[in-house]
Amino acid sequence: MKNNSLSIEQAKDLCDRSQYLIGEILTQNSESYIIKCVAVAPYDKINMLLFLELYKEMQDVAQSISFYKGTKFDVAIILQQISKDGGEQFKVMDLETYFEKSQCRQELAIQSPATTYHASL
Repeated sequence: MKNNSLSIEQAKDLCDRSQYLIGEILTQNSESYIIKCVAVAPYDKINMLLFLELYKEMQDVAQSISFYKGTKFDVAIILQQISKDGGEQFKVMDLETYFEKSQCRQELAIQSPATTYHASL
């Protein structure tokens, strides 16, 4: 988890540069999620979760963050669970946490009993 929040300008720039992640799949604890959105979000976890709840209702990033009047921002990854029953389950995490989790997954995927190769992002 990162220790420093971003300014609104920094968060927008990082968000714009991370749009390529939309559509990627993340598997955690045998559950698969697709990245639905990469968005500027409040930095603190409580407001980030409120942002997610509003996003689930409205499906609009601008409206979902309009409640937030703070000055500390982050870039959020909004994940939607891939479900066979058609239900919509969403999850949110900051960009840095996403990269930590996806890097671990990539390293596990390329390990073999004889040799271990480490890929860097």
